[in-house]
Amino acid sequence: MKTVKILTLIVGAIIAQTSFAQGWQIEGGHENKKAQMEYEQEYHEEEYEDDYDMDIEAPVSFVIGYVNKTWNTDFNGHLVKENFWGEPNKRLHGFQIGFLYEPTLDLKYVRFGMATGLSLESYFSVSDVVLDAGYDRYTELGIYLPLHAKLAIPITRGTTLSFYGGLAMNLAIEGSFEEDYNYRTWDGERHTDTYHDYQEYGNGKFPRRVNFQTEYGARLQIRHFGINFIYSQGMTNHRLYDGYKTFQNKINIGMTYSF
Repeated sequence: MKTVKILTLIVGAIIAQTSFAQGWQIEGGHENKKAQMEYEQEYHEEEYEDDYDMDIEAPVSFVIGYVNKTWNTDFNGHLVKENFWGEPNKRLHGFQIGFLYEPTLDLKYVRFGMATGLSLESYFSVSDVVLDAGYDRYTELGIYLPLHAKLAIPITRGTTLSFYGGLAMNLAIEGSFEEDYNYRTWDGERHTDTYHDYQEYGNGKFPRRVNFQTEYGARLQIRHFGINFIYSQGMTNHRLYDGYKTFQNKINIGMTYSF
């Protein structure tokens, strides 16, 4: 009888121990599986968020640079380049300041999108023609509006080479010839005043106020900073000479800072 009781107790202990071990394994396995699922879900959510952030990028850039423009006329195969007053092989020089907006789509190995913006341009000249006319300088204020396609190719981490191509518009807002002169008032103090004579546009004698152009260029971007070059080929005929077409071309070399 004692032997039966002892065997019964041993079997019960073994069954109880086995049940406890199985329960721990089942519950522990469930908790481990649950923790693994939560980890994987968080990982995939973070991965999805990172991919979403990389899909579309739309940086805004501050741009400042040097610009110049010429008016080119093809006289039956003989190309003449001149500045605002007809001086051959000379350009009208100035600077540009403004902003660019460039939304692009990540295509894994490259980014493709567009680039647009708005810039102010100011041109300045002390040409001999201006001085001979009795003025001290000529200044012109205009705006520049590009609409480009953009292809960005990553070179290294933080370095990108971008190519641009598309259309643009230049609008000359105001051009003026300025003359400074000094005079004395009754109190003996010397004062300076500036006389302005405003430039006409169009009418077949002067360049038109509006110029449309095709453009292409490139930018080397290193983190937030970039150096760009844009060449503009005029589309608008300024009609400076009867029977011949005159187009305004422009060069832009600038620096950008992207936010």
